[in-house]
Amino acid sequence: MPEHALEQLLTWLPALAPVLAVLLVGVLHAQRVRCVLRRELVASERRYESLRRDLDALLVCSRGLGERVHAQQQLLRRLGERQTQLEREDASQSRFGAAATLLQRGAEVDEIIDQCGVSRAEAELVLHLQQLRSRGALRSVA
Repeated sequence: MPEHALEQLLTWLPALAPVLAVLLVGVLHAQRVRCVLRRELVASERRYESLRRDLDALLVCSRGLGERVHAQQQLLRRLGERQTQLEREDASQSRFGAAATLLQRGAEVDEIIDQCGVSRAEAELVLHLQQLRSRGALRSVA
């Protein structure tokens, strides 16, 4: 290096020292921030994996729960249908029981049709059964 260049460098050195010091502090600070951000990234990735596993477990549970809810809904539907069927059967039996009671009290077939809501054929059947019962040919009436 020529002597003239060295003199110029030495004249600029006092002016460059603070700039170099600021650059050095900036680089050190950037490295520190980079380390902190890397640690935060690693922690975030771990948290993400933990949450993903939790979500997977919840999805598995919800599928099983959905199947159980569906099975319970089907059971409730079948029970409702059976209850409706039993109510109809009970209503039918009570109509015929009321018809038999009216016949025992001497009611006519038309009166039974009006009061019990049975058809003429049903009223006549109940009458016929009552007659068979009174003759001892039948043990009980529906």
